[in-house]
Amino acid sequence: MQKSKMTIKSEKIKKKVQTGGFTLVELIISVGIFSLLMVLSVGALLAVVSANKNAQGIKSAVENLNFSLETMARTIRSGSNYVCEDTNSDGKCNHISFYDRSGAYEVFNENVGVKIDYYLYGATLMRTVSGANPVAMTSSDVSVNLLRFDIDIMKQPNVLIIIDGLVNYKNTLETKFQIETLAVQRYFNK
Repeated sequence: MQKSKMTIKSEKIKKKVQTGGFTLVELIISVGIFSLLMVLSVGALLAVVSANKNAQGIKSAVENLNFSLETMARTIRSGSNYVCEDTNSDGKCNHISFYDRSGAYEVFNENVGVKIDYYLYGATLMRTVSGANPVAMTSSDVSVNLLRFDIDIMKQPNVLIIIDGLVNYKNTLETKFQIETLAVQRYFNK
């Protein structure tokens, strides 16, 4: 009896040893599924990286526009003698000229400081200081469609600046914008 129990146990052990491990077909299928998942994951990762790069480009262009608008508002606040130099087709001012008094001692004199002009040239916001060469204030990714200055010289002079356009990053992604800000003169006119 002992012999037969031994042989049965050894046969069971042999069967367990024979059924352990994976077949070649199972390995090929598992490697294929793993490869497919990795390709999909890498594709999704590349799409996220590309979207992030586009978002960074648009953010940079919008920050450039914000800096340009903030520069305009700051110089208009310290300016005086606001004049509309040119109007667009609907009769609204699209070219402002004024004197920047920042750093000037005689703040109530008519033409103290430097003359500054802001206007639209094509789709680019431009700045001219004392008639010198104009300087582009916006990057090539920013296309300004409308620039308008609403000048109010009653009581406390102020200028409402309205800019409308779009940010076009590498001709792949467009974002429209419309920005308004009010610049109130720091000095009262006499």
